[in-house]
Amino acid sequence: MKTRLECLPCLARQALESARIATDDSEVQGRIVRTVLSKLSQAELDATPFELLDATPFELGGMVQRTVRTLTGIGDPYLSIKQQSNRYALQKYPEMKELVASAEAPLAVATKIAITGNIIDFGVPDRLDIEEPLNRIMHTPFAVDDFDLFAERIAAADRILYLGDNAGEIVFDRVLIEEFSASEVIVTVKDEPFINDAMMADAQAAGLDESVRILPIPIYPETTDEFEMAWSTADLIIAKGQANYEAYSEVSGPLFYLLVAKCKAVADELGVSIGDLILKANSSSL
Repeated sequence: MKTRLECLPCLARQALESARIATDDSEVQGRIVRTVLSKLSQAELDATPFELLDATPFELGGMVQRTVRTLTGIGDPYLSIKQQSNRYALQKYPEMKELVASAEAPLAVATKIAITGNIIDFGVPDRLDIEEPLNRIMHTPFAVDDFDLFAERIAAADRILYLGDNAGEIVFDRVLIEEFSASEVIVTVKDEPFINDAMMADAQAAGLDESVRILPIPIYPETTDEFEMAWSTADLIIAKGQANYEAYSEVSGPLFYLLVAKCKAVADELGVSIGDLILKANSSSL
């Protein structure tokens, strides 16, 4: 997904919010916002010129977060927020497992639970209520519904690559991953801080490292040979969350996107409303 004009004020807002989380120094906060606005106005990403609207929002978000870390000297501004999100999700884990165990269609329920976890996001302006009862979500239909094909591909897959998103949310992902029968499941996390995205410590806190392989990867579009190998050998790739949709919506592969539409740009592109649940197959998966 390419950056839209309406993404730019969102990136400026994200810069200010991240700055305020990282430091109480208003002078530093102002420097962060001015630096980000300057980079956007000059179409410069880490001193490399680029076409502004050809970049993904994910790439520009990476620039914002690196600017915050550089100018504050804080390595992980969202660390305490991520830890709080993990604790909240782990409290919900027994309830979520019970919902799956008692369901007539366990995979469908587990999939909705995983998508519901995508509401735990500090990178978007209109955060949904994470206290909303899970049983209400269970009765909410998918606005984009490729579930039948998704279930078919899960049943046939021997190797699944799961692109993780946020801390806390990764516990919701665990509920879905525990329904897989594939012989190998690889779950990606970030290898450096990026807003509240999950890292290795979050996967370990969620208990995922006990049953699947955790693969730290760099912030898109950077990659590693290990990630490329995991991608090329996967029978099924699950891109979880809005940021992964923004990053990988135009690539080929056996991809499915699981997300909540949380901003107007993404909602418009998908033809849905903000807050809708999305389970969408990549065109090459059809």
